[in-house]
Amino acid sequence: MNGQSLASLQLTFSLNQLNDYKKWRIEGLDRKSSNWMNKAAEIVWNCTHGIISKITMDSVRDVALTKYTCVYSKRKVLYFTKGFLKYLTKTSFDTRFQAFELFLEMPKALKTRKLVTNRIVTKEDIQNLLEAIEQAYAKGRIDYYHYQDYKAIVLFGAFTGQRPLATIARLRSGN
Repeated sequence: MNGQSLASLQLTFSLNQLNDYKKWRIEGLDRKSSNWMNKAAEIVWNCTHGIISKITMDSVRDVALTKYTCVYSKRKVLYFTKGFLKYLTKTSFDTRFQAFELFLEMPKALKTRKLVTNRIVTKEDIQNLLEAIEQAYAKGRIDYYHYQDYKAIVLFGAFTGQRPLATIARLRSGN
């Protein structure tokens, strides 16, 4: 690159290229999705005016991160821009365009830890539940199929530590 770094490199594109990419992306999409493509293309053009550089990519990122509060909206703009850089790379046979994706990363977010349970499930809890299932079967309130099914789910949860509402409640049995 003749001593030129990514921080000082500037590449150009035309409004026609951006519109061609947008048309290609919109093809076959519903109105809501195409609206997002139009918004993203407008942001890209307003921030770059046809110049791809560290400064213009930082500008696109800053606009996306400040204009929208929803993380999905931010991603739509940044992913559209990354896709456009890939498009320019392929259509111009210039791989330098794709290097600017580096400046379009989402900020790292701290993940909130989910509480597993507010109390520990004890061996006695599991025994009581298995006994209740046994009694329901003995009294004829459930058939043999459901008796086996319920026991299996309880034992699965007990031995794997799955959360009752998040995982076990969604389990279904069948052949």
